[in-house]
Amino acid sequence: MKENTLGMKLLMAVVTLGVLAYFGIQGWRYLSDPLTTTLAYTYEVEESMDLSGYVVRQEQVITDSSGSGLMQIQRGEGERVSAGGTVAAVYADQASLDRQNEMEQLRIQIEQLQYAQEASLGSEASLKLDAQIMQSILDYRSSISADKLYDAEKEGAQLRALVLKRDYTYADTGDLDAQIAQLQSQLQTLRSQAAGSVRRITAPQSGLYSAVVDGYESVLTPQSLAEMTPSQLNTLQPAQTDSTQVGKLVLGESWYYAAVMSADAAQELQEQAQELKSSGRQLYLRFTKGVDQDLPVTIASVGP
Repeated sequence: MKENTLGMKLLMAVVTLGVLAYFGIQGWRYLSDPLTTTLAYTYEVEESMDLSGYVVRQEQVITDSSGSGLMQIQRGEGERVSAGGTVAAVYADQASLDRQNEMEQLRIQIEQLQYAQEASLGSEASLKLDAQIMQSILDYRSSISADKLYDAEKEGAQLRALVLKRDYTYADTGDLDAQIAQLQSQLQTLRSQAAGSVRRITAPQSGLYSAVVDGYESVLTPQSLAEMTPSQLNTLQPAQTDSTQVGKLVLGESWYYAAVMSADAAQELQEQAQELKSSGRQLYLRFTKGVDQDLPVTIASVGP
């Protein structure tokens, strides 16, 4: 009995010494290891500078020398227009404009009735129309939330047309052919009456249409930047605008941003641009308003 007790004590002593030796060795390794680890987080740092300047583009002003009649712009802001495409329509008088609006309403009604004919042949057309209405509601809400009122106006008109189409699909489609024929006859009569009362203003070449003519189109061009001094840019005055100007076309694909800065800031910007280029990274231009994304740019020139 005593021999078993003594053996157990010796075994426990050996185990205890082994455990102490293990922790001792691990503690010595930890304290003597020259490398340590710690928790790290990744983040990005931006180097930026504030500038105030001008967006410079090649632009062409569209004019209407006659100046008579009632004008109705046919293009949206920023819409691309092909060469010879209609920019605006000029109506001889108010009666001609009212006639044009009536013709547009007739075209919409004919389209809705024709759609109702197709929808009556099966349920797939109605399901597709429901999906279009839902998407149109989402687009309309998105434009309102973003304060894009021009887009919201177009999407609202499209939504009303889709809802009316859906309403026609529930109506009796037995006499749709007669209704369509009657509306087409009215439309043809109005077209005959409108002949010669509408004059169209077309684009001389392709470009992006803008209704805003600010007077800088001729005084601030990409060609003028080559020899322009900081004082000239700071004292730049727009040319006089008049009522004959219908809008303008933004031409080409290259846009520039011209700004005056200190010599130290210009030197720093040039060095940063070279560093970014060598490392395969990009320089970006961020506007305070009007543009929803950062625009990748390159330094075209840094003048004295």
